[in-house]
Amino acid sequence: MPVTIRSLVPSDAPSVHRLGLEVARTLGGLPSDREEATAQRIAELAPDRGLHLGAFDDDGLAGVLTLDGMPHVRRKHVAMISIGVRTAKQRRGVGDALLRAAVAAADDWWAFFRLELALHADNHAALRLYEKHGFVVETQRPRDMLRDGVLVDGLGMARIRPGFVAPPETGSAPPIPPRGPRREVTVRPVRVADAEAFARLHEEPSVMEGTFQLPYQVRSTWEKRLAAPIPNSHVFLAEIEGRVVGSAGLFPLGQSPRLRHQAGFGISVHPDVQGQGVGHALMKAVTSLADDYLGLERVVLEVYVDNARARALYERFGFVVEGTQRMVAFRRGTYVDSYQMGRLRSR
Repeated sequence: MPVTIRSLVPSDAPSVHRLGLEVARTLGGLPSDREEATAQRIAELAPDRGLHLGAFDDDGLAGVLTLDGMPHVRRKHVAMISIGVRTAKQRRGVGDALLRAAVAAADDWWAFFRLELALHADNHAALRLYEKHGFVVETQRPRDMLRDGVLVDGLGMARIRPGFVAPPETGSAPPIPPRGPRREVTVRPVRVADAEAFARLHEEPSVMEGTFQLPYQVRSTWEKRLAAPIPNSHVFLAEIEGRVVGSAGLFPLGQSPRLRHQAGFGISVHPDVQGQGVGHALMKAVTSLADDYLGLERVVLEVYVDNARARALYERFGFVVEGTQRMVAFRRGTYVDSYQMGRLRSR
């Protein structure tokens, strides 16, 4: 049966919603998901950021695919793909047609050369389909999503555009500060009044080097972030003698409630005090929050492959490497790989 691929529009929402309920088990949805939310997602994806595609045959909507570009400026080359196919239409070429269309659009018209997707580790049919289109497994994610009442493992896959070669670096890495004596560190919750200190901390070259931050930051940006934080995020600040020298926090991973058992982690330490116990104090506060107060099963982070000092710190607190993500961010004029690391709560 021939399949027609076209962009989805808000009037397709009822059909997309019914399909979503049918395949919610493997895509992270809920039986209580509302049709209005589906229509809103279709309407709000800007055409310069990605695509909502539908595959239609004589029976109507057979499958959907979303290609969603990353909003962060240092990850503008990355797009996430999610795909769902009606149960009766699986293994009939619908998913293949959708992926072929999305990959061609990304390769020929967008600046996306890294495409990412995620799936349950036991979804072997989907794994074979994605491998056919050039995706490879980069990360293995234990206890990744709640399904059928238990936490199941997941896989992270990615495809680099064939023939793409990263440009050479245009700068050198900031010097690694020598280790110094342990300092007395105070860790406390962040306040809106810390906005200026946050701006100065996160524009430090060595902080930008290890994060997704940018130069020439302004106080007003951080005031807005701190006054209206991401829901269910938790941020600590480190001080030495009243001076802000670091920050760390936990952040939700995606919007699905089925990921509520895990969180993402980020940390920044001023170069003046790196190697003096600030990172250790922040890690201790965050892991205690995750274990003792939030009951998180899993915490994940990304660290660039050449940041050996940070990786060693994370390993001391129970994080292990789950895989290598290729060309995941822009840094020093080129694209850099990162390790995904995860920490499971002890049972």
